[in-house]
Amino acid sequence: MSLLKEPLFHFLALGALLFLTYSQFKPSLPVRPITQPIDESRQVRISASDLQLLRQNWEQEWHRPPTQQEFDILRNGFIREELLLREALTLGLHRDDPVVRQRLAQRAEFLSQDLAAHSNIEDSDLNAFFEARKEDYRVPEEITFEHIFINPQRHSSPNDTARQILANLRSGGTKKSPSDRSLLERGQPQRTRDEISDLFGIDFTEQLFKLHTGDWQGPITSKVGVHLVKVSLSSPSHIPPLTEIREEVRKDLLNERRRTAGEKLYHQLLERYQVVIEEQDQAAVTQGKVETRP
Repeated sequence: MSLLKEPLFHFLALGALLFLTYSQFKPSLPVRPITQPIDESRQVRISASDLQLLRQNWEQEWHRPPTQQEFDILRNGFIREELLLREALTLGLHRDDPVVRQRLAQRAEFLSQDLAAHSNIEDSDLNAFFEARKEDYRVPEEITFEHIFINPQRHSSPNDTARQILANLRSGGTKKSPSDRSLLERGQPQRTRDEISDLFGIDFTEQLFKLHTGDWQGPITSKVGVHLVKVSLSSPSHIPPLTEIREEVRKDLLNERRRTAGEKLYHQLLERYQVVIEEQDQAAVTQGKVETRP
């Protein structure tokens, strides 16, 4: 089961083993009289919603309700886990495991972020967020083109070969012009400057974006050889309207709210707690209610 892979389960099991071992060797202590009232702070209450959740989780995994025997095992396992968890927290075992510490801290932060995520997003909020960050949604200039590759290693004069092929194309030759083998596909749809530069080089890219559409042109030299190029479509850089990218902007706004909620929680905790850093350089102390001690 996935529970066996959880670090939290591992340290709880280890804590239980240490606790049981300790109880076997420690001096016997007086037994509390049965009439002594139980400290409410040490009560473990299993609510009806807890039991219902156990049933639901079982049904989701097995696609049927649990039998009474199966449910008793679920309930007793939940109680056992709760008792071991409390004992582990009492013994401070969570402080010694960096993975568990990180998981607990993340869960606390996620709680604050979930509250922000479930807050209503009005159209005015979305518009204001979009207007303030329009440039983040700018679509870069793109070009769709086809190229014929002339490999310098196979032609003594690749530029002359390219011009001969170009003359044949412009004279109305119907036969598909030959292209030397290359890892670069002949058709290059909707490529940005950065993508073209990665494939063909900066010089090729600069020349390509100066060409007009519709005709074979060249030769143009790239970092791999010589090319004839036919640009079929050129799309200028633009910012799409909010109506086209509404869901993307909404997702970004939610992430921004989550991030802000996490920062707000952190600063609230700095005000609530006194953080003492021992043997720490004063310059490295973050803002907040923090002090250092030698």
